[in-house]
Amino acid sequence: MAVVDGLPAHAGPPTRALPAAGVNTGVDGFAPNLYTTVNGQIRQAWVLAHHGYAPEDTPKVSCIDVDTGDFCTDATGNPTTWPKPLNTTPKPLGSGNTGDLSTTQAPNGVIQTDAARVLRFPVITQSPNSTFSGGSVGIGCLNMQLQANCQYAPLAPLTTQVGSNINGISGLVAISNRIYAQLTNGRMACYDVASALPCPGQPFTTNSPPSNDLAGLGPSNYSGSVVGIRNRIYTMSNGLLADTNTSPHMPTLTCFDPATNAPCANWTTRVISNPAVYQALAVFPSFNPQGAETGLCAVTTKRTPGVLLNCFDFNGNDALVPAGLLSIFPSTGTSAVVFPPTVTQVNGTQRSYFPFYTQDNVHKGGTACYNWNAQAPCTGFANPRSHPLVNGGLTHDYGYAYNPQNNCMYGMGHYAYMFSFQPDGGAAPC
Repeated sequence: MAVVDGLPAHAGPPTRALPAAGVNTGVDGFAPNLYTTVNGQIRQAWVLAHHGYAPEDTPKVSCIDVDTGDFCTDATGNPTTWPKPLNTTPKPLGSGNTGDLSTTQAPNGVIQTDAARVLRFPVITQSPNSTFSGGSVGIGCLNMQLQANCQYAPLAPLTTQVGSNINGISGLVAISNRIYAQLTNGRMACYDVASALPCPGQPFTTNSPPSNDLAGLGPSNYSGSVVGIRNRIYTMSNGLLADTNTSPHMPTLTCFDPATNAPCANWTTRVISNPAVYQALAVFPSFNPQGAETGLCAVTTKRTPGVLLNCFDFNGNDALVPAGLLSIFPSTGTSAVVFPPTVTQVNGTQRSYFPFYTQDNVHKGGTACYNWNAQAPCTGFANPRSHPLVNGGLTHDYGYAYNPQNNCMYGMGHYAYMFSFQPDGGAAPC
């Protein structure tokens, strides 16, 4: 088979279509990472398994050919098996239970768009290295073009001590030439892409309370989310449970300023209080009708039906919830899960697409959509729009990736299926 730019040459124009029933990727994967070739074409979607406590040696990554809906061939164009393990040392992706790292609860990564086509993502490993002999958290590396592990960058040690511990790491935020991630002890880790070294002085002090920091948990999840808005990092820390947190607390939203490597000078820490609070995972920018960022909002889910929605300006002051935003989330089903939305331009409009499901399976998985330009729910979109053809509708959505080349949204969820839908009305497949 002919290979071009590390991908098999296709006989005809790309269709970029997945089967209506989706594709079982073999991993409980988070949002797809779309691989863009040197010539600018999107032909693959890579999926990372999530959860820090998942056994390190098990396969963690799958690759789907979005032209055909089949598993990707290897880097030379020959058939291969997926999923594959991930490793801390640079070498081609292998097979079997030979990995030595785990990811985290929401392993959103950072893709470098240079010729290397590198995906960097948060990881946890118990393997010793020259810096930390007892295991560490840091930045994993995957060269999608070569289908190979690249060098792991350790940022902080796994700890088991009296007081707050490093058991895991959040998803990543890229600002300028640095990558940031929150640690379970509340500090901010930092990696400098240019030097390929930890940032001097990291991990930095924040105002964020710890999350899942009790001794003996690691490797574990960071329970919460991070988002970069206007060159600042906003962190939601969850810590309600006394059996996983040294200082149990309600969901807490804080701000970190990479310009000073310190808490934001003008931000008021916000605590989301309600007797029925379950967790707050979705923190995202808010926009005005012209598409400019005006602040941020957080979805907090409850153990009772419905969700809470709080919005803030860039100083942490209360802001009005945009009209109709709360209405895209159902008032039925308990213990909802809402992960951070995919925010993108679709047909000239600024939109947020939210993964949604409820733990009682009243809602087995679906997508909620909000149009910021209209300041209203997306027209023609049944919020949430379920995926009934995929695993009988049981998808438990985790995240999406938008491909502007064919106006298609690719999704992943807890039950390992990758699927696609049209972002205009949610019809599936693309």
